[in-house]
Amino acid sequence: MIQLLRGTGEGIICNGYFFDGVIIDAPFGCRFPDAELMIITHPHCDHFYRAGLFKGKKAASLYGKGIINSKSKNCLCDYIGWDFPDVKIDRGLNNGEKIKTKNYCLEVIDTPGHCLGSICLYEPELKILFSGDTIFPDFNLPRTDLPTSDINALKKSCQILSKLEIETIYPGHGKKIKEKRYIEKILGII
Repeated sequence: MIQLLRGTGEGIICNGYFFDGVIIDAPFGCRFPDAELMIITHPHCDHFYRAGLFKGKKAASLYGKGIINSKSKNCLCDYIGWDFPDVKIDRGLNNGEKIKTKNYCLEVIDTPGHCLGSICLYEPELKILFSGDTIFPDFNLPRTDLPTSDINALKKSCQILSKLEIETIYPGHGKKIKEKRYIEKILGII
């Protein structure tokens, strides 16, 4: 069972998720259940702000690991007006890498567009996608006017995701998405 970890801070509502000893993202204001691994979907501080409080191993894309560990301004803390959190990412994740838990096998998919270092996590057997800020509900698009954002890269990322068999999308903001062929429809508005 996937548990929603909703966090709020400075008017930003952000989603994290917990299942099978894994936490995906660490939004401001949320509490963490006991887990072994935390995966950060992209290096924007609204998604990793509380990661420093997590005692287990932390992972992000290779680019995301570099941005977070170097405390780069590209994480948007300055933009939001938040202090940079004290976080150290232990493990860089490669495109195509698989993360196995007791009941899940998550495939890492590089999905730049909203920002460099964005990843989605796909579970093919259960047909679920943890999309971070690559996919938003209600046919909204993620911001592409931020540092390292690129609308053309977002379109290419969505083209890759549209080829996957997906029944449920767990986004970084908003409600889960159950609509069939949702990403194909998103491509029609990019």
